[in-house]
Amino acid sequence: MKYLRQKFYDSSLSKKLFICLTAFFIIPLLIVAFIINNQVSQFMHTNVCKTNMEVLKQTKAGIENIINDMEYISITLLSDYDFQDIINLNKTKSLNSIEIAKFIYNKNLIQPLMNSRRYISSICISENSEVIYQFGDQVTQEDTRFHEEATRLKGGVLWTPVYKLPYASIDNNSEKFVISLVRAYNSLMAIKQLATERISIDEKTISNIYEGINIAKGSEIFIVDKSGTVISSQDKNLLMKKMGTQVYIKDSLRSNDGFFKTRIKNTENIVFHYLIKETGWQVIQTIPESEMNKQITIINLIIIICIAFCILFGIFFSLIQNTSILKPIKLLSKEMERVKGGSFDITLRIKNKDEIGNLSNSFSDMVRKISELIDSVYKSQIREKEAEVIAFQSQINPHFLYNTLDSIRWMAVKNKDYAVGEQIEALSDIFRHVLNKGKDMTTIKEELDHLNNYIFIQRSRYGDRIFVDIQVDESLMEYITPKLILQPLVENSFQHGLECKVGGGKIQIQIEKLENGIKYSVTDDGIGTDQDKITKMISSKTESHNVFALNNINDRIQLKYGKEYGLKFSSQAGIGTTVEVIIPQLKASEEATL
Repeated sequence: MKYLRQKFYDSSLSKKLFICLTAFFIIPLLIVAFIINNQVSQFMHTNVCKTNMEVLKQTKAGIENIINDMEYISITLLSDYDFQDIINLNKTKSLNSIEIAKFIYNKNLIQPLMNSRRYISSICISENSEVIYQFGDQVTQEDTRFHEEATRLKGGVLWTPVYKLPYASIDNNSEKFVISLVRAYNSLMAIKQLATERISIDEKTISNIYEGINIAKGSEIFIVDKSGTVISSQDKNLLMKKMGTQVYIKDSLRSNDGFFKTRIKNTENIVFHYLIKETGWQVIQTIPESEMNKQITIINLIIIICIAFCILFGIFFSLIQNTSILKPIKLLSKEMERVKGGSFDITLRIKNKDEIGNLSNSFSDMVRKISELIDSVYKSQIREKEAEVIAFQSQINPHFLYNTLDSIRWMAVKNKDYAVGEQIEALSDIFRHVLNKGKDMTTIKEELDHLNNYIFIQRSRYGDRIFVDIQVDESLMEYITPKLILQPLVENSFQHGLECKVGGGKIQIQIEKLENGIKYSVTDDGIGTDQDKITKMISSKTESHNVFALNNINDRIQLKYGKEYGLKFSSQAGIGTTVEVIIPQLKASEEATL
């Protein structure tokens, strides 16, 4: 955890912004959306199911009204004394069926009941298969398949399953699906059955009641009796189909009403059902869950669109932050790196007036003032020192110096003191190289000539005690170098390394070409010194006689070429000292453009 926290702190601002946006905005948004969607889906699903259940139950009153009306008509006919007398007369063969029909018509017994009940298909009073009286659709003889059960019920109501009743009609289709109320027609005066009563309605009358609510694609609605046989359906192919073995039918028959989820024909469905107590029928509706979830799908779509918009706005926010905050900070950081590298020529252009703009402008002003300060103080001090050197050099008339040394040399030659003459000639060349017509740069060849003159003079003092070995890559002779680099280093070896060493020693000088520069190496096997102490004095610019020459060389090179060049010092007491100086590879034409 600590590692991850540190890695986060070390990340770039853009990465931190992305992590924060994801962790504190997008992820919580998705979690909240998931919770809301889950809760809303459950709530909507429950509400949709309850609403659909209420809609389905609205058909209950229509079906129950028909059932109650049929029972009312049945009771009315059973309790009518005129009907009782007519049926008795028929049993005694006093009246035939035609005379009975005329009598009932004249008495106006049936018509008032049927005026407001057009949905009743037919009424039939029969004894066995012989029709005593019928009203509505006519049959040639009565279907007796339910008479035995009706007799067993002793006047109780028997609701038949749907069946085809062959009517003697003129229609092309003389058979229709009907549902009938069948009961024994008992005598009011004695305990005996006079006939069998049947009141039938067309199955379409029932299916028309719920036809308007079954609009969902793939849904079905039908009515089954206690055994699970379909007695009414919009799909007429289902009529009389025994479905009691199917699980969802069994589950529906176990309770009075409700809804539940089940799988029908490999599709998830919601089953709604309610019981009609008078008949024991179950009205069942199945709706595919996908149809039920259409409203939920719309809500989910709205939630997804809202999330997409929020994420889109988050992206816009990130782009705005990147443009107005991160990009200016990156530019500011880039310019800081340039200033850190020693370049004060910044190109920072931020027009914003916010905190970042103020910070950038303040940084630009600070860099500009630092640059001006360097120009006015540091560089002016350098120019002042250069002016002092030039003033000092101007006090020495080169021609006078050369002429004087030349006169002394010729006097030495005249007196046959040739050694003195050679030393004076070497000293003259040294002065000529130091002055160098006021130039700070020279060639490596001229620098070596100057060094050889110095060594020649030193040999008159040390003799053969100190041996100097010079190794130079001849291809470097025409490369340019700041003057007075080698001679002070060799002088350092003479004075601090070998002068106090008994028996003298050796100085090895090497000039070689590197990949990106030229390296001077001056190594002696003198008494050595404390390397850490000298290195610390060089880095701290200590004004000590011991390191003055080294500091001077290091400062001159780094001021001219940069921090990647300069002097490196290494020494070990009793073993010796090595000083390395690295300068760039430049010729006269390249120096002019530097």
